[in-house]
Amino acid sequence: MQHLVFKITSGLAITALSTSLALAAGHKFKITIRCADIKYSGVDKVVNHGTYLEGVGVEKIDNIETPTKPVFENNIVPGSDIPSDLIAAGYHNFGIEYNSTTGGIICKYKTWKGHDSFTLSSVINNTVGGVTTHANNEEIHIELLKIQ
Repeated sequence: MQHLVFKITSGLAITALSTSLALAAGHKFKITIRCADIKYSGVDKVVNHGTYLEGVGVEKIDNIETPTKPVFENNIVPGSDIPSDLIAAGYHNFGIEYNSTTGGIICKYKTWKGHDSFTLSSVINNTVGGVTTHANNEEIHIELLKIQ
């Protein structure tokens, strides 16, 4: 009987210790951020407003069904050759960067038709201290440790 009580007590202690270690270690969660696009019409499209460029991206956290829509923008430097019709000018996404110190995301755009390249940026809430796990020209995957 003592042996059985010892086994049960040991099992409970190990379970409690494992739970405590898991809570202390935190929980990793993944964020996918997609830059605003040039090619599509609608809300997610990059638009030249004359003095600034703006587009709405997509932020998806783990398996949350409803993504958020961060706004990416940047001022146009006077004298830059960035036409108003970005689709006709042949612009496309050509990279995305993440700054883990600030939580900033920079989306890069260029064209093969000789116009100036440009970037759009946004600071995404609660993404400071993450690690990039994968990126392509249009989206980036970031892993964060959530302390519980």
